[in-house]
Amino acid sequence: MGMRFMPYIMLCINFALAAMAAEVIFVDVNAGAIGVSQNEAAPFHEGDVLCALKNNKPTLCGKVGMLLGSGVVLRFGNSIYLPSMSVDRLPKVGDKVIAKRSVLESKNEVLATDPNPEEKVDKKDQKTYHNFTFGVLWPKPIQPSAQYQFGFAKNFAIGLAFHVLRQEIGAGTMGAFGTTLNFHFYSKNRFEGIWLQTGVGIYGVNAKVNQHGEKSRYRFSSPAVMGTLGYRFKFDSGINIGVAAGGQYLSRWEELIPAQKFSGFLPSLVIDVGFSF
Repeated sequence: MGMRFMPYIMLCINFALAAMAAEVIFVDVNAGAIGVSQNEAAPFHEGDVLCALKNNKPTLCGKVGMLLGSGVVLRFGNSIYLPSMSVDRLPKVGDKVIAKRSVLESKNEVLATDPNPEEKVDKKDQKTYHNFTFGVLWPKPIQPSAQYQFGFAKNFAIGLAFHVLRQEIGAGTMGAFGTTLNFHFYSKNRFEGIWLQTGVGIYGVNAKVNQHGEKSRYRFSSPAVMGTLGYRFKFDSGINIGVAAGGQYLSRWEELIPAQKFSGFLPSLVIDVGFSF
């Protein structure tokens, strides 16, 4: 019989505890302090972390800095934080308060911006919209490259890349400067996760060739298409490393420059290091 009534007993206990739940009793914006009534069922202690609730969700958390006869005072380290808060987030008298009894790394640590004090904020998940990368594109020969990416959505970015190459061809040399407009997809977040890159662009080519004792010079533009698939690793500091494989397609340069093979479809390996902010 006792077990049958146990759920009803627990329900009554929960209602009783709710009636004794702590709540905000005053808000002193200029002093950066909030008063909270003491929880008779589970009294608060100095150093406890408490969170004010709105719609049953923590909106503001702080550490108990002073014990009063019938309550406690939460302090937020300075007197300018509370005035800067939006009216919607600022606690009001009567708002419910819950305890987060976590061990703080520092007695002066301020948790007012973190509704879940026990969880550390992962800096990688903070919004970063810009990424500068420097690396190499490995067909033949190696092409140093630099790229700026703008993350216009959580998983998508658009980039402008610059490539430089120089190659000995027969008895001469060939140099080229390329620019590509690239589209990027990242599986996890901006500049992190499985990385798909596609792009189109153009190379400006300047070649000098010595053949049969005669010097010839060639200047022309060549369209290019590229695509790679790989992975970009992102660290808390904002530094990220990308590794990918794919290919480029360049127009048939040997039709314009005799005795050189750098054109057509070229398998590519991309390695770069970037910084996002």
